[in-house]
Amino acid sequence: MITQGFTGHLTHLIFYVMSLADADVEKLIVFVKVTILGMTITYPYPYPNACESLTNSKCPLSKGDNVTYNLLMPISKNYPSVEMTIEFSLIDEKNNSQVCFKLDGRVTDK
Repeated sequence: MITQGFTGHLTHLIFYVMSLADADVEKLIVFVKVTILGMTITYPYPYPNACESLTNSKCPLSKGDNVTYNLLMPISKNYPSVEMTIEFSLIDEKNNSQVCFKLDGRVTDK
């Protein structure tokens, strides 16, 4: 797992993940959890098909393929000012996590 701190003044969180495919993969689905004020919820990520966000390859993937995933997460102006932990996973068709990472962040109104 990659753990990265993040603080920014953005309308979108943009993150590139470079990895090698751990196995042969037909499809990848994005799964996002957000922990705010001690409560963890599933975030309704608007782009669930991770295969559509690969920049240097496409699905299906073969084990060992060099993969770059382009994450784009909207940050609404309606979100309250709060610290949070965001956990991202790319899940294959066998429900195995191919990539996962965690970001600590803060939404601010400034």
